Amino acid sequence: MLHIYSGPTLSARETLRAAPHAQVHPPVRHGDLFSSDIRSGDTVLLIDGVYHQNPALRHKEILDALARGVHVAGASSIGAMRAAELDDFGMSGYGAIYHDYRSGAIDGDDEVAVAHRDAGDRRTRTVALINLRYTLAPAVTRGLLSESTANRAIERARRIYYPLRTLTALIQDFTAAGLNDAVFVLSGCNGLVDQKKADALGAIRALIAEETTSVELDVPDTAFLRDWRNAIRYAGELQRVRYQQLFKPAFVDVWPSVRDRLVRAHATTSMLSDLADRERARIFRPRFDLGDQTTLAMLLQNEREEDRVRAARLVAATKTFREQQPRWRATVLHDHVAKGLLTEMWGTAAFDEGALERGFRYPREALDAFNTFAVGYVLEGQR
Repeated sequence: MLHIYSGPTLSARETLRAAPHAQVHPPVRHGDLFSSDIRSGDTVLLIDGVYHQNPALRHKEILDALARGVHVAGASSIGAMRAAELDDFGMSGYGAIYHDYRSGAIDGDDEVAVAHRDAGDRRTRTVALINLRYTLAPAVTRGLLSESTANRAIERARRIYYPLRTLTALIQDFTAAGLNDAVFVLSGCNGLVDQKKADALGAIRALIAEETTSVELDVPDTAFLRDWRNAIRYAGELQRVRYQQLFKPAFVDVWPSVRDRLVRAHATTSMLSDLADRERARIFRPRFDLGDQTTLAMLLQNEREEDRVRAARLVAATKTFREQQPRWRATVLHDHVAKGLLTEMWGTAAFDEGALERGFRYPREALDAFNTFAVGYVLEGQR
């Protein structure tokens, strides 16, 4: 299966016209490549991605996909940048913009940045700096403007914040700066050269024609990578585990065996036996991997069907509240209120100690987890 992540460079209709059998996705963002829909043997083409209003796609996510046997390619925009950075590890790059990044001719993300809506019609009204370069370059070759004038125009365009870099804004700025030849080129051309689109279509054609193969790559399974997988690929499982940690009193008896199993990979048995359980909770704070079925089964050993139902209800109520009150602060409840509720629920005198005993690596993690359920929990108590 060919998965294509595109946005303003190619619309969904244009993408499907070029690759009728592809799975077309919106611009890629942090977490998308953890999707269970992307399997070993699939090909992912990264064209566009978000980075301003959402966390951008991280390099480690691409490496993780490569290690899973996914062929990852990039072109045009964030795809070209990531390919230039990771082609030594097996990611493929296509198009002139990729080669510009790879050679060092360009190096800034502002070269490909444009403003667009987060959903719906993602067509942009702003000009990518790289498209301006490819519009002015032929004019220099034909003698319509000097190379120095083209370079001055590029530098002035770079100073305009990318969401404001419209064609009108460029013409006004160049006119004020006396760059009349550049104004003539932009005013007289039948639209700017869209190198981003040309590269995207070229990459699609190449991937359809080529026989792609995956690479063998050993990616260290870091703590952050496990956290991202838990939060995205195993989001449903994480919600169930968090409910057990927060709302089930018996979880304090479950966690020690899970913790000790995770710690044994890095500590000797004598180290564990010489420490009291409270000391272990304070010293050893391992992250768990919900992709490990043994760990997941241990964490959920006391789960009942009513737990799943209640967890889903509390999360849904909290989500609905957030959607209806978009200006409400992200944490929903003040920390001191949340700490009071949890301390009372846990029957412990010290919040920090109670959080560690339930497998949270630090107290803040417990508060963040509780905020997923908080409004539902409060409203439930008022009924």
